[in-house]
Amino acid sequence: MKISCHKISSFALLCALCASIASAQSRTSSVKESSQSFRPAIVSDSFNKNFEGALDNKIKIQMNLVRKGGDLSGSYFYEKYRKKIILKGAIDENGYFEITEYDEKNQENGAFYGAFISDEAMVGFWNSAASPDRRLSFQLVESGKLASSLISNENRPTKLGCQVKNNNGSLSILMIGSAIVGFEYDNVGGNYHTCGLLVDRRQKGVRWEDGASLTKIIFTKEFFENDQSAEVSIKKSASGYDINFSGDLSYFCGVRAALPSKVSVYKSGNVWVGKAQYQ
Repeated sequence: MKISCHKISSFALLCALCASIASAQSRTSSVKESSQSFRPAIVSDSFNKNFEGALDNKIKIQMNLVRKGGDLSGSYFYEKYRKKIILKGAIDENGYFEITEYDEKNQENGAFYGAFISDEAMVGFWNSAASPDRRLSFQLVESGKLASSLISNENRPTKLGCQVKNNNGSLSILMIGSAIVGFEYDNVGGNYHTCGLLVDRRQKGVRWEDGASLTKIIFTKEFFENDQSAEVSIKKSASGYDINFSGDLSYFCGVRAALPSKVSVYKSGNVWVGKAQYQ
């Protein structure tokens, strides 16, 4: 049987078109199933810049920051007091930084944790050394730049905090955009023994796995420095979040306290609340 060149050409064109559509659908599907949208920006490894912005959207600060490779240094001050506070820190291979602040006696007094979202802006969370579990969000942009043009809901830092009503507990989920970058859990057991789990993306020996609606925080042998391992998974649900704890969790607790196996977080009116389950 003979097939004309015209028919072969049309058939080849149709196959190419189908392949192109399939490829586009595959790319669309992969985007839908991809990990959470926020990723730290890749910024210059050498700069000296001035930033300005606020803690908790209201406490105005100004910062001078110098980067040399992985090292960060500089100072900042509160606009209300204008007293310079020394800063020293580092940025890791994933683009997350920790910058510690020091008082006049060279004692650690607090820390900034977060990421650059561009060469001109940085976001994250700050805590004082006296209250490490009290995190305030911060947003800083290069002096003279407009914050509204650089910071949006896709890269804005937020904190979801709530009480866990049936185990004397509390938890916080720290996010930049929709990406979970930190998690805290505390509760009280017998004889006032406590559990305290505080983790973020700067910690060594902790692996983060991100999905479209699921984040896994995996504590490896390197973290424990032995053969232990543990995992916290945070899954977005229709009503809020389901948080599952598994593995060697006694590391985080006193003798008469224990972490739950699961916590469901949901809204009651305008307030987030948590409910713990124990196996």
